Amino acid sequence: MQSLTPARHGCNIGAYFSSIASASVHGWLWFVAALIGSYFGVWARPLFGLSRT
Repeated sequence: MQSLTPARHGCNIGAYFSSIASASVHGWLWFVAALIGSYFGVWARPLFGLSRT
């Protein structure tokens, strides 16, 4: 039985790059969400006793 989770096969980053290349709105929304999530993740690191670098 095949897995239905695309993250396991690296399809998330492939979907991102292919949607950006085809000028799809989905790719740009993915980019904005990833940027916001990365910023929040770096901001939250000290709350868990980790450095920001």
